Amino acid sequence: MKTNRFTLQKYSGTAGVFLLIPAASQAQAVYTDVDPDIEIQFDEATAGIDMDNNGTFDFAFLKTSGGYYFYWTFTSTQVYRFRHRIWAGPQIPSNAIAGDYDYDSYAGPITYFPYALLSGAPINEDLSWQNWGFQIMGSGFYKSNGDWVYRLGDWAHKSDSAYLGVRFIDQEECLHYGWIRCTTADSSKRLIIHDYAYERKCETPIIAGDTIGDTTHVGMEEFNTVLANVYSFNKIIFIHIEANASATLEIVNMQGESLIVQLLAQESTQISMSHFPSGIYFVKLNIGDRFFTKKVYIN
Repeated sequence: MKTNRFTLQKYSGTAGVFLLIPAASQAQAVYTDVDPDIEIQFDEATAGIDMDNNGTFDFAFLKTSGGYYFYWTFTSTQVYRFRHRIWAGPQIPSNAIAGDYDYDSYAGPITYFPYALLSGAPINEDLSWQNWGFQIMGSGFYKSNGDWVYRLGDWAHKSDSAYLGVRFIDQEECLHYGWIRCTTADSSKRLIIHDYAYERKCETPIIAGDTIGDTTHVGMEEFNTVLANVYSFNKIIFIHIEANASATLEIVNMQGESLIVQLLAQESTQISMSHFPSGIYFVKLNIGDRFFTKKVYIN
């Protein structure tokens, strides 16, 4: 009987790399920093990710390589090619990876390709979700002399890290959206897994790279208890707080890193963001036991 899911146990005695790290919780997002990064680069090496640290791998990765002969019908010549592939797949059938698929009407099979999402991309029910166990992140094909033939999959063309959109169902039947940040290095010859996170709340979207959580479904302003007006324009964040109040300001990026912390003693303050890249940031204000949080976009 053919299975559509590769098993980590098959390779655990040789090349498997496994991760069981307690996840750090920030607000509604549960974030895990993989330190050191997981790397797989040898043939049939595997890695598993346990998103919620319950002792069961939710997603698995596989590296394969090998050669084959290709026959040119029109020239009656045979050439030898070599390929490297990085695979991803859910270890549990109810889990899924965001991606596309291609149906080969000539050869017959359906091939699945996970998306390489950019930072800030929403991960929600609007994406196309696939639960097939063997999905091609990236594949590189070479001639016998080492020259490129072609690349296959969204991740084969990435030179920087990107995000794998995932969703999984926990033991309480709660559906979680999450991301896994990876790099397919050396032309699909090596996979590096950097970190991952998921939204703790059920059926609540998450933004790729978000370590704070609850930033796409529920407006954080609904829970603010400090009266403030915060907005951004031309790389500047404008902040207006209550009169006769002294507030602590903190500006945080999508990775949860604290970039600016200072005390605000005036009603109006302007914060320059010219030294930071464009993207989404969070402005946090605290006055005593009251707080204010707002998401702003710096372009």
